[in-house]
Amino acid sequence: MYDIYYAHHHWKFYTRVEEYEIDLIRKKFPNGIIFDPSMDIDMKIVIYRDLAMRERLKAVDSSDIIVFSSLDGIIDSEVYQEIMRAREKGKQCFYIYYGKLLPSFKVAKLSDGERTEQSYAIVMPEVNFNDV
Repeated sequence: MYDIYYAHHHWKFYTRVEEYEIDLIRKKFPNGIIFDPSMDIDMKIVIYRDLAMRERLKAVDSSDIIVFSSLDGIIDSEVYQEIMRAREKGKQCFYIYYGKLLPSFKVAKLSDGERTEQSYAIVMPEVNFNDV
């Protein structure tokens, strides 16, 4: 079992941004075990998108907390599915926003004409901007 599932866009895999976000998670949850799909899913199955998604959702199910990030407020279809699954299962979710982990946010799919696999939904933090 993993305590924390870290959901993030493929474009962040193996980058300094990914390292920075993992550090934020570790600071907030120093004793947590983090599941990072870029490191914890067997690369042999990644080319089989449906199989990889099933493995990711199993990891969401076995985690206590989901922490996710966006690219300028946009998430891909896989991160969207992970968040929706976490909410369906009553998991605690946090959105990484300007170096903070926010528990309050809204997620909305982009309109049909704008939505792609890579730009699937928008995340809107519920935050007092004086606190940021």
